Amino acid sequence: MAKNWSKLLLIFIVTLGLNTFAQKPEIIMPDGHSLHVEKVLLDRQGKYLYTFEEQKCIMWDATSRMQLYTFRPGKIQDINISPDGKSLLILANGNIKLFSTVSGLLLKTTKGYNNYDGIIFDEGSRQIFSIMEGSLHTFSYDLEKLSSIKLTLSTSEVLHLLPNNKVLIISNSATHIYDPSSKSISAIPILNDGPKYLKKVYLPFQQWVAFYGNDIPIDFYDIRTGKKVGSIPGKRVDEAVIPSETSAEILVHNSGTSEGFYSLDLYSTETFKPIEKFSNVNSKKYHSIETGYFDGKNKYLFCSSYNQINKFDLKNKQNIKFDGYAASLGMDVFNSIQYHPATGRLHLNTNDVNLKSVDLYRMVPIAHTNLKTTPSALSVSVTGDTIAIFNEDKLTVKNIKKNVVIRPPIPLSSASFLNRESFFFDNDGKNFWFGTKVQSDFKLIKANTATGVNKVVLNLSGLGPAMVLGDQSLMAGFETGYRVNNAKVWDLKTGKALFEKALETDGNYDEQYIGVSTNKDKVIIAKNLKLLLYDINGQQLSTSEIGFIDKFGASTANNKLSLFATGNSAGELTVYQTNGNVLYKFQAHNSTIRKIVFSPDDKLMYTISLDNTIKVWKVEDGKLIGTLYLFKESNDFIFMDEAGRFDGTPEGMKKVYYVTNRQSMPLGRLFERYYTPSLYARAVAGEQFDPIPVDFIKPAPKVKINYAAIQRNLEVSDDKPVYKNSTGFAEITVIASAEADKVDEIRLFHNEKIVTLTTRNLIVADDNAANTTTKKYQVNLLPGNNSIRALALNSQRTESEPDQITVNYLKDGAVTPTIASPMANTMAISKVDKSATLHLIVVGINAYKNTSMSLNYAIADATGFKDELEKNVKSVISTTKTYFVKDGDANKAGITNAFLQVQKTAKEQDVFVFYYAGHGVVGKDKLFYLVPNDVSNLNNVQSELVEKGIDSKLLQQYAVDIKAQKQLFILDACQSAGAFENMLSSSGEQQKNIAMVARSTGTHWMAASGSKQFANEFSSLGHGAFTYVLLKALQGEAASNKMITVNGLKNYLQVKVPELMKKYNGSEQYPASYGYGNDFPVEILK
Repeated sequence: MAKNWSKLLLIFIVTLGLNTFAQKPEIIMPDGHSLHVEKVLLDRQGKYLYTFEEQKCIMWDATSRMQLYTFRPGKIQDINISPDGKSLLILANGNIKLFSTVSGLLLKTTKGYNNYDGIIFDEGSRQIFSIMEGSLHTFSYDLEKLSSIKLTLSTSEVLHLLPNNKVLIISNSATHIYDPSSKSISAIPILNDGPKYLKKVYLPFQQWVAFYGNDIPIDFYDIRTGKKVGSIPGKRVDEAVIPSETSAEILVHNSGTSEGFYSLDLYSTETFKPIEKFSNVNSKKYHSIETGYFDGKNKYLFCSSYNQINKFDLKNKQNIKFDGYAASLGMDVFNSIQYHPATGRLHLNTNDVNLKSVDLYRMVPIAHTNLKTTPSALSVSVTGDTIAIFNEDKLTVKNIKKNVVIRPPIPLSSASFLNRESFFFDNDGKNFWFGTKVQSDFKLIKANTATGVNKVVLNLSGLGPAMVLGDQSLMAGFETGYRVNNAKVWDLKTGKALFEKALETDGNYDEQYIGVSTNKDKVIIAKNLKLLLYDINGQQLSTSEIGFIDKFGASTANNKLSLFATGNSAGELTVYQTNGNVLYKFQAHNSTIRKIVFSPDDKLMYTISLDNTIKVWKVEDGKLIGTLYLFKESNDFIFMDEAGRFDGTPEGMKKVYYVTNRQSMPLGRLFERYYTPSLYARAVAGEQFDPIPVDFIKPAPKVKINYAAIQRNLEVSDDKPVYKNSTGFAEITVIASAEADKVDEIRLFHNEKIVTLTTRNLIVADDNAANTTTKKYQVNLLPGNNSIRALALNSQRTESEPDQITVNYLKDGAVTPTIASPMANTMAISKVDKSATLHLIVVGINAYKNTSMSLNYAIADATGFKDELEKNVKSVISTTKTYFVKDGDANKAGITNAFLQVQKTAKEQDVFVFYYAGHGVVGKDKLFYLVPNDVSNLNNVQSELVEKGIDSKLLQQYAVDIKAQKQLFILDACQSAGAFENMLSSSGEQQKNIAMVARSTGTHWMAASGSKQFANEFSSLGHGAFTYVLLKALQGEAASNKMITVNGLKNYLQVKVPELMKKYNGSEQYPASYGYGNDFPVEILK
C-alpha cells in the first residue's frame, strides 16, 4: 500500500554503523509496559534485557535502561533468547516467530495453525525445541520442522536447556531429558508426596525444580533422581520464587513491611535457611514481584511488579526503574477520555493520576495536571478548568486552574463507573452529570457545580453503551436489563425519550452502538453484524451488513451518520459507509483502539490507542496525516508524519529516538532536515511538502573537546570533565569526524551561547581518509563555572552527540554565575552582571516608501517596548545603550549599522536585546526576511529582498559575532495577506528559520504568528496584539517570585496572546518562541 511505501522513506533517516543499513529504523517512543509483565530475561552477555506482556515484548539496554526494539507479534505466550544473544524466539498465538535482536526484524515464523507451548534454543543456536500436544518438536534455525517425539506428560510443562545441550521438560509428575545427538529421551518420576502445587520453577545452578503455591511449603526436587532434596516451610500468599542463575540461592516473595508493599527473602539452597530480608522492593503499590532474573554472585535482580520493570541492587539495597517517557493513554474503560467538539479539546486521564488536555485542532497538549489521586471516574469541563472527581463513594468538584476545591468531598451512593459516557459537564460548566447504580437500576443525575444541588434526569433499569451529543442536548444509549434491550434517544432537558426501538435481548449488550446525528434528525444502531439507520421518528431508512463490533475496542459514527467506524483490540480500523460498503480497513495501531473521534466537519478522524499514540486520518481516503506522542509529566510532545517530518518541543525531541542495529539517535539530531513547524495545520490545509531526500545517508558525525591540550587539574562531575583555570583564558581544541562524509560545520558554545560557527569553507581536514578535522579556539572565560559545548554537523546536516566540559575560572574566589530557578519546568536562571551593559536595538516602521504597506502601530509598539524595558531593566543591569531606528532611517544600512556598533562594543558578560516591529516575509529561497522601509513590494520580489532585506542568515551571523552571551530577539513582524494555506506555509517557514537560528546560536527568540498584515493591530488597544501582551508582561504580569525572566515572558505570551486574539479577532493565534541559551532576568520587582 502507499501507506507502507511512505514509511520506507524512514530507511534513509538513520545510519550509525560502518555502512548504510538496508533495514528500516524504528521510531521509539519509550513507553514501557502498560499491562502485566509475564517474564523477565537477561541475555547471557548481560547486555540486553527482554520483558513481555500479552501484546508486546520490549528489548532494553540493561545498563542504560534505554528501550530499544519493541516486538508486537500477537498474543505472546513465551520468549527465549539464543545463547549468542543475536536471536529472539517469541511464541505468539500458538506459533513460533524468530526475530533478529540486531536488526529487530522478523526472520521466520511457523506456518499454519499451531498450538506450541514453550520454546528454547540449543547451545549453538542451530536448533529450536518446542512442545505441542504432548510431543517435543525439533526445528532448524529457519523454523523448518526436523523431528517430533511423543512424550508422556501432564499439563503445564516447563522447558529448559541443560549445560550438556540436552533438553529438560518438567511436568508436575516427572522430568524428561531429551538428547538431540541420540534422539533418545529418558523419564524420571518426581517422588511427590506433598500437596497439590500451583507453580514450579527450574533452578539451573542446582539442577533442581522447586514446587510451591499459596499457604504451602516450597519443596525442591533433583531433576536427575526425582527425589526431594529439601523444603522451606511457611505459608505465603501470591508467592513467587526467583532462583539465582549463578549461586546456590533463591529469592522468595513475602508480605511487606508497609501497606501495599512487599519484601523478598534471600534463602540459601544449601541450608534452606534465610540469609537476608529486603523490604518494600516492589515499586508499584499493591503489586507483588512475580518474575525476574537473579544473579546471586553479583547481587542484582531484574524483576517486574505488574507493569513496572526494576533492577534491584541487593548489596546497596537500591531500586532502579526501567521507565518510559510516554504518557499512558489508559488500559481499559476505567481511564476517562472525553472529547468536546465545540472546542476540539480532548481530555485524557493518563498514568492513573494525571489529566491531560489536547487541542485536536492543533494536535498539541495544552494542559497537564497531577490530580494526586487515582479517580474511579472523572468529568472535565469544556475549558478543562473544572473537574468532578469520583473516588469510590465520594465526589469532589475542583477548579484545577486555580487549585481551589469548589465542592468538598460529599457522600455518593454508588457511581456507575462502567458507564463512562454518562460523566460530563454542560458546555457552560454550570452543571455536571454522572450516573449512579443502586442495585440493578441506573440513574442519570444532573448536579449544580456551585451548590451541589442535584436531580435525577433518567431512571432506567440499566444502561449499556451510550453517547452524548456535543451540545449536551441529547443522549443516545441502550436501556438494558433482564429481557430488556431498548435503543433510545433522550432529551436531557426533559428526560423524555424521543426515539425508542426494542432490540434482541441476547445479553451481548456491550457489542452494540447507537448514535444520533448533530442535526438531530437521524439515529444509527449497530447490532449483531447489522447497521440500521432510522429517522428520529423511528422510520427505518436502511439496513446493511457489517463486521463484528469488538467490545474492548471503540465504535462511532460521523456527525452526519454517513459513516460508521470501528476499531478493535488488535488495532485494526474499519470504516463503513451506511450501505455496508467498506470504505477502507487497515492496521491503524499496534494495540487496542480505545476511542474514535470525528472532527465537526467530518473531514478528519482521530484514533486514541493503548499503544499510547493519537493518530489523525483524512476521512475521505484513510490517509494518515500524522501521529501525536505525549509525555508523562509535562506538556512536551512530538507530532510526526509518515515521511519522518516532525514538530514538537525541544524536550520531546530528546526523548523520542530512532533505533537501528541496537543503536539510537535522538530525533533532535535530525532537526535541520526534518523539523517542520506547524506540521499538522499545514498538512491538513493541503500543503505539499518537498519530498524527503532519499540519497545516501551517512553516519552521524562525532566530536571531542580537548582543553589546553593538557588534561590537568581534572575533576569529574556528572560524567563531564571539570577543569580549573586561574588565567581567565582557555584554549579549546575540537576534533570532529564524519565517517564516509565531510564535516560541514562545527559549533562551539560558551555558557550555551555560540562562540563561533565554523562552516565547511573554513574547515581543512587533517586526515582525508578518516575525514577528521581539528580546530582550535581561544575563549575568554567568565568568573566561576564556564560550560564549553561542541557539536558537529555532516554534509547532510545531521548533528553529532555533543561533547561538553566545564572550566572553573577561579578569580578572587568567584563562584558559578547561576542561581536557582524560582520557576517550575525551566532551566537554571543565569545571573546578570550588574556592572555589565544592556545593548538594545529597537526598530519600528510605520511609514514605508510604498504607502500601501504602511502600518498603524509599529512605532507605538517599538516606543512602548523601548521605554518599558529601559525603565525596568535598571533593577538587573546598571547601563543601557539604546539604538532606536525608525521609519525613514530604518533601511538596511540603518539597521545593520546598529548591529555593527553593538558588535564592536559588546562583551561576553553583557546583554543584547533586538526588537523589530514592521513587515516580515518569507522569500522564494525560503529564508525569512525583515522588510526595511525601502522595500517596495511584499509579493516575493526576490531580487529586491536580497538587495534591501535582512534575512535570517544575516541575523544568525550577528548573533554569532556579538559577544554578549545573553541575547534575546523579538520580532513583531506581520506578513502580507494571502490564501490560508499559503499563510500557514509562510508562517511555518518563518518559524523554521527562527528555530534554526536559535538552535545554532544558543539565543532566545520570540515572534508573532506573522500570518496576516493587519490582523494583529487593534485601534482599541493602541498596539498590535503581540506587543500589547508583551508590555503587560514587562509591567509585572509575567513575574514569578518577583522576577521576570526571558522564559517567563515566553510562557506568558504563549497563554495571553491567543486569549487576546480570540477576543478581538474571533480565532486564537499562537506566537512562536525558541530558546536554547540560559534563561536570564530582565527585571527584578521590589
